Amino acid sequence: MSNRDGVGGLYDNRYEGSSYLYEERISIKDKEDFQNGVFVLSGEIDDKGASALIFKVLAFKEQDPQRPMKLYINCDGGSVTAGMAIYDTLCFISNQVSTIAVEKVSGIAALILAAGEKNMRRAYRGTQLSLGHFYAKPYAELGPEVLSTMEKIIELFAKHTGRTVEEIRELIALGAILEPREAIAFGFVDEETED
Repeated sequence: MSNRDGVGGLYDNRYEGSSYLYEERISIKDKEDFQNGVFVLSGEIDDKGASALIFKVLAFKEQDPQRPMKLYINCDGGSVTAGMAIYDTLCFISNQVSTIAVEKVSGIAALILAAGEKNMRRAYRGTQLSLGHFYAKPYAELGPEVLSTMEKIIELFAKHTGRTVEEIRELIALGAILEPREAIAFGFVDEETED
């Protein structure tokens, strides 16, 4: 990452290229989850939370670039740029990433969910998936730079779901909320799960 201050100012170049610093700063439970390749994206995505998750994922990748990981997502969207940083990281690493939707996933978090490894994208029963909530303004009122970013996001949704750009654009415009079975049919996830 280019932010040399690191997450919460914890960056220390003595440990560059090592997950040592991160491992020394987390709780026992977090350490177990980290060692098992279990990560959580919850709340609203912002720069600080995205940086923390990216740091964890890259540290895990450094330990074993072939070991699968799981990303549990219970997130109502948030910063599109921070979400895209998470998305880019998950696409960059060689580890297979299983994404699991828990309770509610919307906005940019829905793209992160859809970008999980094929046949490893799941949603818990009762989860709601929505593509809305990207920006506070209506789509027609967005500036050219934001519209360009939105078009890129729509294209990425189409790539990961196998749907057309027009179908994705319509879902976003409608503010549709999908239950797990609908999300499966639309290509956002591969299966519904209870465990």
